[in-house]
Amino acid sequence: MTAADHQGDTAYRLRRTADELYRRALDGPGFYAVGCFLVASLGTKPWTEYPWHGLAALIFLVAWWLRRQHRVAVQDEALPAWLQRHFLHIQVCGLLWSLLLWQTGRQDGVGSTSLLVALLSTAVAGLVTASLVGLNRAQGHAALAALLLPAMVLMAFDVTLQALSVTLLVFGLYLWSAGRRWYQSFAHQLDLEVQLRASRAEIERLTLQDPLTGLANRRALDLQLPQTWDQAHRRRESLSLLALDIDHFKRVNDQFGHAVGDACLRHFAALLREHFRRADDLPLRIGGEEFVVLLQDTPIDAAAELAERFRDRVQASPCMHEGQSLACTVSIGVACARWDGQDDADHLLRRADAACYLAKHAGRNRVQTSH
Repeated sequence: MTAADHQGDTAYRLRRTADELYRRALDGPGFYAVGCFLVASLGTKPWTEYPWHGLAALIFLVAWWLRRQHRVAVQDEALPAWLQRHFLHIQVCGLLWSLLLWQTGRQDGVGSTSLLVALLSTAVAGLVTASLVGLNRAQGHAALAALLLPAMVLMAFDVTLQALSVTLLVFGLYLWSAGRRWYQSFAHQLDLEVQLRASRAEIERLTLQDPLTGLANRRALDLQLPQTWDQAHRRRESLSLLALDIDHFKRVNDQFGHAVGDACLRHFAALLREHFRRADDLPLRIGGEEFVVLLQDTPIDAAAELAERFRDRVQASPCMHEGQSLACTVSIGVACARWDGQDDADHLLRRADAACYLAKHAGRNRVQTSH
């Protein structure tokens, strides 16, 4: 795996985690706000005796709006910081609810309907929070601790609530165990998704690559040429295209066999890669002994010069196969994009092909430009 592949996998894992976290925790503050209203309305005292619950409900509603606005970062580099902030938001909300749970128990006592509703709400929130452990073990455990630990500790100091404190401890241990299993499950799911992405990328690469020479193939040209044309057209940059045809290749196959012919094709492709090695140069094999080279930001004269030097190199570099030295020459057609409104990507390729045809009929082993 290359460094770029590893970086891409890491970015994918972070984005999947961020998307899943945003989805799972989206309505948490809204749930807490509803819980506040239910607890206050079902309490043993009038609504006015629950000012903290009313204030907390307003805080949760604001937090709900803020959480919806805190959308997943667009840039991959910003994802770690986004995850940290989002988990912090979840932890703060959990801490506030934990304090309200303790306040409800202290105010209404064990056996009250309001405390029962608060405990049921805590159980639901705890299960959802434990699922976040599956996304990030450390941050998920911190969120779980923020939800349960304050109420559990404060209740332990109240004789009437100590049984609930023990219950929260047992429930917390269960959620901790469940969170571990969810973490392993989500990690396994991500591993499978990364492997599937790698398989799809490899399949896509193979469909765009000529298996014999390793060069890009005709399908890659059909995809790349229109994009390159549009980019060059927007920037009004030169775009040249070379159409290359190995001379007398059929004779090589007929006389020496296809194994030697394949060796010649691989040799020719290696020369192409070595000669056209600028970052934007794109050599392709489009069929048989026919090749194409896309030259971005290259005017017709420079493209013709590159083609001529390559022709000389091919002529001076015979193909060696099992002790045999086979001379090789190439005919090349050169065309450059015209921004007069009459040209397009397909026409550029046809003009280069026509120039190559003229080079072959003019005696082969030569470069012909199309104007």
